[in-house]
Amino acid sequence: MTIYIEQSKSCLKQSVYTVDINRQIQDIERSWDDYKNKNNELIDKITKYDYCIIDSNNMVLEYTDADVANNIQTATSRFDVVRNIEVDDEVVGYLIIKNDLRDRYNSKIDSIALFAVCICGAMLIVFLAGFYYINSRMLKPFDKLKKYATRIASGDLDVPLDMDRNHIFGEFTESFDIMREELLKAREIEKKADKSKKELVAQLSH
Repeated sequence: MTIYIEQSKSCLKQSVYTVDINRQIQDIERSWDDYKNKNNELIDKITKYDYCIIDSNNMVLEYTDADVANNIQTATSRFDVVRNIEVDDEVVGYLIIKNDLRDRYNSKIDSIALFAVCICGAMLIVFLAGFYYINSRMLKPFDKLKKYATRIASGDLDVPLDMDRNHIFGEFTESFDIMREELLKAREIEKKADKSKKELVAQLSH
């Protein structure tokens, strides 16, 4: 029974070379007596495509790559191109041409995966850089300022606030420290006034 499997023209154009295949089929048919005596022979690829030659009993005679389908069923499932090998109008074997679209698809998938990894890596770097910036320029200075405000509210006016204009609260920190100095001056004035008042009361009592 003659078996002839033909893929769509678009698939054929993308994965194989029709002229080269036809020429190879003719060469195989002319030299079939030599080919039929081969047995699972791996050879170097001299064509533009990988292939496998099997006889009508599905015995592998010659192939160029272990990944090439070695029977009709597998070739059909992979959408490979299968051509009849005929001698005296009788099908004596088949030439299976590996469909390289699958390899191209896998290559595309690998490229997309690599691109996605690079994008995710870049996004992670941007995120970490943004987090570092926000943490160093906003969160830490704000927390430091909040603790300092608590100290001032409790009456600790002696320790100055470290100045750092590199963060978002830089100018506000300077203003905050000026306020601390003014409060400290006001406290000193209040102490002096209270001392003077006590001295005056003491003098009047005598």
